[in-house]
Amino acid sequence: MHTPTIYVDDELHLIPITLHHAPEMFALIDRHRAYLRQWQNWPDTIRDITNMQQLIRQNRRKAANHHGFDLVIRYQGRSVGKIGMVFIDWRKGNAEIGYWLAQSHEGLGLVTRSCRAVIEYAFTELDLSCMRIRCAASNVRSRAIPERLGFKNDGPLPYQASIHGTLHDEIMYSLSRKHWQARMIYHITTKAEWDTAQNVGEYRAPSLETQGFIHLSANGDQVQRVANAIYTGQSDLIVLCVDPTRLRQPLKHEPPDLTVPAEHYTGELFPHLYGPLNLDAVLDVVALPPQADGIFSIPEKLR
Repeated sequence: MHTPTIYVDDELHLIPITLHHAPEMFALIDRHRAYLRQWQNWPDTIRDITNMQQLIRQNRRKAANHHGFDLVIRYQGRSVGKIGMVFIDWRKGNAEIGYWLAQSHEGLGLVTRSCRAVIEYAFTELDLSCMRIRCAASNVRSRAIPERLGFKNDGPLPYQASIHGTLHDEIMYSLSRKHWQARMIYHITTKAEWDTAQNVGEYRAPSLETQGFIHLSANGDQVQRVANAIYTGQSDLIVLCVDPTRLRQPLKHEPPDLTVPAEHYTGELFPHLYGPLNLDAVLDVVALPPQADGIFSIPEKLR
């Protein structure tokens, strides 16, 4: 199979691993060996550059046989880790993601961003239906990745993982393509406020100052009801389509603000963003024009 090169952003690239990367990758593993082997057995098998080359050849054969692929995580021009599909089951349409990162580059969101890009590639380019990630139950840092990306915790697998001869419970996470595509949340604003946000580099709704959070909607139906409750007849509105996995501030699902008339509240929860909205989380902007009577309908893209 073709092993992709994925440009996540200006600083972060995922490139197919080749023998050319062997010296740099071995040096990285050797430098962070004690850290990596806390939750992995494989660092003990990479004792010299020859072992690294053998592993890369195995990875290349896996890709050639259409069983998966491995990508080097490149950040600001340096190799800092690896991510890929441990296996692909084409018959069932699912695959498992594996990853590791040098300790020196933790806390930058690199694995989350890399996983997001690999997931998008798997669902859109490979037409897979389900992605999985396995983590030792005690590996809190690794578990945070699938949880942040909206994976479902399928429950512990008791004593499933053997790490340096000690058995650990393992957590299996899964994410369906349908759930991934339905992850979007929405925010109503004006064209002028959005223009201002692009000039200053972030979006800050008035409610962020008065209430401490930005109001969002979980689906098109909520967008329509909020628009008709608050903005009837207003003609300069747009809807920001937000990917919650890209947000840099806390997101909570809570009851709507009390200023929303009671007849428009049916008891469901609404997403609230506790901080400014980073612009790279906005994947699309949709016009929200009123009808002739001033009432809003759900935009086609939100249905």
